[in-house]
Amino acid sequence: MELYALDDEVSRHEAALPALAGADRLPTLEILAWYLRQRDSARAIALADEASALLHNTPADTRNLRVTARLELVRAEIAVLQCRFDEARARLARADAAFTAIDDPIGLGDSALVVHLLHLSCGIAVGAHQNAEQARDHYSRGHDALRRRIAETWILLMLAYRDVRAAERALDTWDGEASPGPDDGTGSGSYAQEHPAVAAVLLSARAVVHRARNQWAQALLCAARARQRAEAAGLVRHAIAIADNASWYLQELGDLDAAAEWMDREYVAARATGWPSVLAFSITRLGDLLRQLGQLERSREVLQEAIALYDLFPAGTNKGVTHRVLGKTLLALGLPDEALAAFEIAIGIFRTEQYHERLSTALIGAAQTLSLAGRAEEALERIEDARVAATAHGVEAAEIDLCRALAEIHRRHALAPPAGMREPTATVHYLEKALAIGATVDDWQAPVDLLMELSTAWEAAGYTVRGLNYLKQAVAAERREGHRKAANRTLVLQIRHETETARVEALHSEKLVRAETERADALETALMKLSDAQAELERRRAEFERLSLLDPLTGVGNRRHFAERAAAEIARARRDGTRLGVVMIDIDHFKQTNDRFGHGAGDRVLQRVVEIAHAILRPSDFIARLGGDEFVLLIPGAPLEDLHHLAERVREAIADASIEINAPGGMEGLDVTASFGVASLRPGDDAIEPIVVRADAALYGAKREGRNRVVGERSRVEPAACPNGTPASAR
Repeated sequence: MELYALDDEVSRHEAALPALAGADRLPTLEILAWYLRQRDSARAIALADEASALLHNTPADTRNLRVTARLELVRAEIAVLQCRFDEARARLARADAAFTAIDDPIGLGDSALVVHLLHLSCGIAVGAHQNAEQARDHYSRGHDALRRRIAETWILLMLAYRDVRAAERALDTWDGEASPGPDDGTGSGSYAQEHPAVAAVLLSARAVVHRARNQWAQALLCAARARQRAEAAGLVRHAIAIADNASWYLQELGDLDAAAEWMDREYVAARATGWPSVLAFSITRLGDLLRQLGQLERSREVLQEAIALYDLFPAGTNKGVTHRVLGKTLLALGLPDEALAAFEIAIGIFRTEQYHERLSTALIGAAQTLSLAGRAEEALERIEDARVAATAHGVEAAEIDLCRALAEIHRRHALAPPAGMREPTATVHYLEKALAIGATVDDWQAPVDLLMELSTAWEAAGYTVRGLNYLKQAVAAERREGHRKAANRTLVLQIRHETETARVEALHSEKLVRAETERADALETALMKLSDAQAELERRRAEFERLSLLDPLTGVGNRRHFAERAAAEIARARRDGTRLGVVMIDIDHFKQTNDRFGHGAGDRVLQRVVEIAHAILRPSDFIARLGGDEFVLLIPGAPLEDLHHLAERVREAIADASIEINAPGGMEGLDVTASFGVASLRPGDDAIEPIVVRADAALYGAKREGRNRVVGERSRVEPAACPNGTPASAR
């Protein structure tokens, strides 16, 4: 059982569950409860309850203790998401005790990551970092490379919040070792070769680094891609949180319309989860957007709602972020005393959690508030604190804001000029310094308001020509702003294109495309009416995703599903040192059946062949229809000889069956045979294609030798004669 599963893996277990009964359901119930813990928490609890009932009268052996502990983890993680922290801690203690008793390092690592999530939900970055490190150490002892890699990405993300420079070095080292692919300007190469859970967190860390460097477009692209990867891996909480951050990046890029559109979608998604931590974070982003849109009273109301939700939590950085944003809104409303109180709460939280990026901005906000209240010396002390924090931890984005805040303080108060000043006034000095710092940042362009402040400051100092020059630059910048917004729109369209392309590729027929469009339209309508419609719409989306991986006639996997499953099985075989076999199946004389009895009869033959194969295959085996009358089996863990025996059993069962079809003269029994080609994974195979080629060559060998037989790479199993005694003819 993996830490995070992709949608096709979940769909496979969902499809298998209805056919199971009694104690046979237990393994699948456990797996589904674990994989659905964030995708569908209510269903995960129901499955866990059913599994616990089955365990009630079973002996307390190692296997059952492990399952019981895993179910406790499911309930603990859901309790964390729903802010029932005491319950979560109690369940985690029971799970840890069981995993310790049976010496299960993987279970202990998974438990540590649930505690990591608890701290992350509360915004306790230090605790989250420590628990991710504990998880990594447990996974190392358990020799689970993928889990260890996932834990390391969470450690890296926590580091990015505390020390941007160190995180950037770690990311660069990771990229150099992993060869993530061609760079697209984000510094990430999109991490296309990584597991989606790994890629989601790495891209999130990249986004934090980019925003600390004032590289908002790159941060946006990383965040959007992180959301896609997180959704694919079932990391629903992280997907919503990073998408909320993407809305913030659009605000910083000056595209409030796109930010509002993005925020609307994610706000509804957050409401649908019912998870207070996710909802409070999303509401905070909404309050910040409302402030920038000039809706100050509404912003204050929304942020106070978020703070009320955060009363369910201890402190934590997220609570600090909300108070910092509230401080900015209160300052804009002309309420300096209330604003200062909000900033001070944020500063205290950020100091405790060592969240240096936000600490700098909160200190700057407090300085601006103190200046407005006439407390200039205290404002300068706060500015110095912010400068020290920003410089020590590489928060370059704060340096420009520091200079602009100092310019504002000197403009408002008669203070001693800074040492070595060459400009006519301190206001001009600090504004020019802000401009100079910005010029060192890649892709940075001076904002219109900074250029206007420079124009005003130079003119107030008696330098009319310099003031006019900056005014001209401001006019030019305003024109560029239009182009920049167009470029941002292009970037948003690129992100949408990537998202839609992934979705369209998942749809295999016009029927599903139409259904997906109808779902999207229904979702848009429901968003304007009721947020509680989201739960049903999400269920429908998951069903469409499941159907997109299946052949609509036979219900088995389609070519895309086969490719994804094959890649996963090859990776698993390489990791675990196990075998993997491929069996190609082709129905003999299928065209003659269609020509003689019609396509309806042919369809029935295909369906019946699948039913026969399913009755013989194990739950871990996989069958897909590649097209026409051609099928493929993926058989994990079987040596070549066992593959031959399995293929022979399926061949005999097909040959012995009489398939009833609706012929022109009424119902008629039709004898059908099939030919089989067998191949297995070799040491040099790094993809499924060479194995399929060998199995297909063996299949053609079976056709040449008379059909209705199994042929492999090195040997073959001879069948009995065809049931109807007819000679073989062309395929």
